Amino acid sequence: MVAVTASAVAVTAALPAPASADVIAVFRTGDGTLTTCSDATLCVYEHTSFQGEMFGIRGNGDIPKFYAPSQRENPNDKASSVVSNSSLSYCFFDGTNYTGAKFLVGFNKLYPNLNSAGFGDKVSSWKVGAC
Repeated sequence: MVAVTASAVAVTAALPAPASADVIAVFRTGDGTLTTCSDATLCVYEHTSFQGEMFGIRGNGDIPKFYAPSQRENPNDKASSVVSNSSLSYCFFDGTNYTGAKFLVGFNKLYPNLNSAGFGDKVSSWKVGAC
């Protein structure tokens, strides 16, 4: 079960059982500033420059399948920018269950355009730690 804040939308994102107690999912609309991710560990935005629908997590956990059925649209393969406020790195995968091509998201890093790294609209799962 995923905990949800009052400002967040209820979600059953595919979080593994051990991480589910430690991870809170947050949904917002990015406004091109970093304020929409100020209270989250990792935020993935639908569009470049931190705009569009945002999926954020509080806490650190692996996501084997980037899916949020309560959202208007499935966020899988729609990430175009990322904010990491974490002291940990994340390994993004273009396939579910940590398969396929990999992209390392460094700790405390901003990625305003994943397209420039060849990973725009490809995020399907991620794990905490190096690739």
